[in-house]
Amino acid sequence: MNHLGFEGHGKQENESLESEFNDIYQRDYLDALPKVLDRKFVADDGEPLFLSGDGTHFDTLRGLIDHLLNGTDLNNKEEVVKSIIDNMSRIPAGQSMSPRHAAETGEMYCSVSAAVFQLIMEKIQSQLDIETEYVNPVDHAANIIRFPGLQGDRIFYADPRNGIFEELTSNITEEDRGSFKIYRAKNRGALSAKVLFSVIPSIADSSKAMVYADMGNLEGMVDFARGNFGEDSERMGIELAHKLQESARKHLEGLGILGDKDKEEAFRRKYAQLEGFVGKDLKDFKETGEFKAEEKRVSVEKVMSDEWNKIPDEVKRSLLADEQFASLVLHGNNNKVLEIIGNDTQDSAGILEALEAIREAFGMRWIISDISTDAEKMADLKPFLDQAKKSWEKPE
Repeated sequence: MNHLGFEGHGKQENESLESEFNDIYQRDYLDALPKVLDRKFVADDGEPLFLSGDGTHFDTLRGLIDHLLNGTDLNNKEEVVKSIIDNMSRIPAGQSMSPRHAAETGEMYCSVSAAVFQLIMEKIQSQLDIETEYVNPVDHAANIIRFPGLQGDRIFYADPRNGIFEELTSNITEEDRGSFKIYRAKNRGALSAKVLFSVIPSIADSSKAMVYADMGNLEGMVDFARGNFGEDSERMGIELAHKLQESARKHLEGLGILGDKDKEEAFRRKYAQLEGFVGKDLKDFKETGEFKAEEKRVSVEKVMSDEWNKIPDEVKRSLLADEQFASLVLHGNNNKVLEIIGNDTQDSAGILEALEAIREAFGMRWIISDISTDAEKMADLKPFLDQAKKSWEKPE
């Protein structure tokens, strides 16, 4: 294990935190990986969950990966990686706190999905000649993958929780700050609608990056168990909030501390300390104006995406086909919207409500970005509408 130094604590406390970090990483990550790889996953219909490009089914990640490494042309490294990402995105989403927890529940939160992917890639990267990093963008966890080449590295954003694999090579800059680095998109508009982030920090030591993310989840578990979700409550919806609350309560109950406020607060402080220990510099960066602006922008775009996805596909097609739709998003005209989609459309009130939420989200985005004229606003709307046509509109 790498030695971890943290000047903010005394030597004895620092050694205690380092020892606890090493124990967590060994037990909950390294030792748990084989259990995750060998856990059987099946779809709702009882069929094996994973599927390789040649049509072979597998109910374990180990079976899939062994097949890909032994039966695939490894010169096509991108296809191997993409297949793993696609298949991992099929694993049920849920509030798992670490790979060890995921091995028990069969569910993966974004931080755990990225951690399992990172550990898998570290096992096979010598065969594929690639490099992988665990990254911590706003309210999420994902990975950056490098494919070295004679003409320079090709860099990809990988999100195994959501099945995203997108090349960033010509649209990314890197700033190395020693203990962590920052990836920044050169042109936010050139990214697909699936990649929400334009500022992507990464702790240099991947083991620290993984534990940092999950310590933040554990620190917040007391609030989850109490049903306190803060600003996220409205966006996540009642069903997910209930699921997270039940998972958190079960976890704290297993530790024998549920309902004991003193023990719950001690639990929270412990993981807040560990979070600071493994990621102090990154935590400080997340308090900067640059990252706070990124948080605001991402939250706005999540609203836009979430609200747009509430609109039925056939209604989206009608709206996107109308030349005045951009103006409707900009100014709002409910009568015109009803004229386009038909007054008798089921849940027209819900559709109008979603469009109003999108307008409000764009309004906040324009305030953040200092966009004021109608021409500037229409130019900002265009990429969203273009991506809507490509990514969200169902083919005829």
